[in-house]
Amino acid sequence: MDPSRSRKVFVSYMHDDDKKRRALVKVLEAPPTTIEAIVIAARRSPGKPLSDKVSDGIIESDYFVPILTTASLSNQWVNQEIGYAAALQKPTLALVESEIMASLKGFIHAQQDLPFSFHKFPSPRREAKDFQAACLRLREHLEATSIEKTFQSTVSPARVPVGSEYTTDVRFHGTVRFGFFDNQIVNRETGQERWQWDPETLPRVPGQPIDHTPGTLNGSVDVTRRYVHSTKGWTPGLYSVYVRLYSHLEPGAPGRLIIAENEHTLTVYEPSDA
Repeated sequence: MDPSRSRKVFVSYMHDDDKKRRALVKVLEAPPTTIEAIVIAARRSPGKPLSDKVSDGIIESDYFVPILTTASLSNQWVNQEIGYAAALQKPTLALVESEIMASLKGFIHAQQDLPFSFHKFPSPRREAKDFQAACLRLREHLEATSIEKTFQSTVSPARVPVGSEYTTDVRFHGTVRFGFFDNQIVNRETGQERWQWDPETLPRVPGQPIDHTPGTLNGSVDVTRRYVHSTKGWTPGLYSVYVRLYSHLEPGAPGRLIIAENEHTLTVYEPSDA
């Protein structure tokens, strides 16, 4: 994606959150900007079914941004839009009310990193201010990140004995803020997860949690990396390896977003089974 071209953002919300929708659009489209908000309610297409307008808008978009609140948590339209965007593999950047995070399930859930959060305060003015701050963080992320659709990765070998190593090769061409490479590995039978990151783009900082550490990729980059990890202590079985480019939002604070990912299959077996 050319960072100078307009980024189209589909905004998913329910009617009760229309004030938040208007606040979000105001922040996203404030000049100077290359961001265009897609709001279906503002589009006039006489005779066209609402479902078609929604699906066309999501297809057209570069990013999908749902506003998730107590009001919209169980809203049928919002949930259907989330599912459709996930099926199209649209990058999803959710604005989430902190108080409902533990209740989130499905394509957007509490185990994900959800850095664009805001609190539900008794004071509407205070809540609006906190929501606006989340919108500003979202806009900053959109303006600092782009992918010229060059994200390539391989994992080799595809079969390894327990205790041996596998290699990840990855290339990224695009624009990113505090970016780094990290593999999420999931045992397909047990669901057990682990993370193995690239120590060059995400170096350890003494005394700082790794999820607070910013990546080293900044600005427009064309980078190729190879990193090696051990399967020591793994349970034999079939694994999904999600090779990812993450963006860290704010150095020294938690919060990361998946910019791009590829899924690979890795079989780990007992040496005696070779």
